[in-house]
Amino acid sequence: MNQPIRLPQHRTLLAEDDLATVNLIAFVGLAGYLVLAIMRFQEYEWVSLNIPIIPVIEMIMILGWALSPKPPGLANHAPIILLGIVYFIASLSAGAEYSVEVTQNYFLNIAFVYIVLAQVAVDPERGDTIMAVFCSCMIVISLQCILMSIHPDHMGWTGLQAWERVDAVPSVWQVRYIGTLGDPNDLGMTLLASVPMIGYLTVSTRSPLLKLYFLVGLGMIVYTIYLLNSRGTVLGLAAVICVLGVIRFGMARAILVGVVAVPIAFAFAPSRMADSGMDQSALDRIDSWYNGMKMFTSHPFFGVGKDQYLVYHHKVSHNSWIEQVAEFGMIGYLLWNRIVLGALLDAFQMVVGDHRLKLAAATEVEENEKSVARVKRQAQQQGLKYEDMPAPPIVSGAQDLLATIPKTDVLRTQALLMSIVGLLVSIFFIDRSDSLITFLVCALIAGTLTRYEHKRPDIDWLPVAFWVYLGAFCALVVVYTSIQVFVLG
Repeated sequence: MNQPIRLPQHRTLLAEDDLATVNLIAFVGLAGYLVLAIMRFQEYEWVSLNIPIIPVIEMIMILGWALSPKPPGLANHAPIILLGIVYFIASLSAGAEYSVEVTQNYFLNIAFVYIVLAQVAVDPERGDTIMAVFCSCMIVISLQCILMSIHPDHMGWTGLQAWERVDAVPSVWQVRYIGTLGDPNDLGMTLLASVPMIGYLTVSTRSPLLKLYFLVGLGMIVYTIYLLNSRGTVLGLAAVICVLGVIRFGMARAILVGVVAVPIAFAFAPSRMADSGMDQSALDRIDSWYNGMKMFTSHPFFGVGKDQYLVYHHKVSHNSWIEQVAEFGMIGYLLWNRIVLGALLDAFQMVVGDHRLKLAAATEVEENEKSVARVKRQAQQQGLKYEDMPAPPIVSGAQDLLATIPKTDVLRTQALLMSIVGLLVSIFFIDRSDSLITFLVCALIAGTLTRYEHKRPDIDWLPVAFWVYLGAFCALVVVYTSIQVFVLG
């Protein structure tokens, strides 16, 4: 008989009530902030609202969080605070006043939102509510984009017209929204992050009306991604589908299905996917990456400063990793990767932990059945009844733990893993290293991780920081060497 499954107990486990959550003021403030920061009703061309409503809502959110009890593991947010200090130092080259402004914007619009959201997500119900708020925003934006696509003049209700891409042959219209989502690539990245979340909400909710709402919304979001004609977003969506396939069917069957499905998918993909991978746009990006690495080598520690990329090169980086290392140097690059790649590894570990626990429980059931069968055979050989034999040893540690874990916990971590994978693939092709959506997904993972760390004794966590820093450094060396060999060589 194999050894029973042992669940390590080397960490302190906490009851659900011991995981402190923010008060209602901070929670409502966070939800309101996300709606205003994403939807931006106040910036519609036909709306005249001069009230600084977003800063007011954010101050309420931060005040509510300050008055809330703090959960264990708050020190894990040190990288996002340290990154703000790097923002300040790196931007001093453009002037002290500009540096203060950059740092203030970072803390108000990124760091504080991340910290509050990470604590909100410790509570699974409130984390799901934030997901629902975010996905609802994307459903409304998708509706605007769909109506924009069928409007004779390609106008949306925001007062903004779709973007005609004349560098494509033939020219194409790319739908868009207002604010930062006016760039189709940014909009695509944001929509893509919501796809796994809305899929999770569709499956997990018990309300038939909500299921229908989220299912229709999912269809609208995916169709809007098609309308965007953004190659990076389509590749990100393909990555999400690949991860889903591996989770559901295993690596071997997922690859087999992919071999058949990929040619079919490309046949129905947006028109720009058929463009050559080495068109002028692609060549311009490679040239920009080369110049971004030159910025890094000339300013290796803190970079050239926030938004200074265009001062040194005429074209944006079109790559968030290149943008980060060029503008904030090695220190900022490693801290940023600790947040985003750390979120990827954390989500992966949670999904793998769920899978291993399920396998451990199945192994226990199999071993217990073998034990019972063995005792029955011995009873038959001795001419006794099974009830008269000594009870066989029963192992149930993994089964007992699995029984306490809601199915929604497993589905949630899978959705978050797919969201961060799709997002990271998408931002590889655009320069949005400080996007609110990137940090939103990372914060949801951070909050879920806090809960897992204190409620899952079966998971032995890897030293994420070590592997992230090592991987990010090695990747930088590979990129730099590749540029030297293939661009300059």
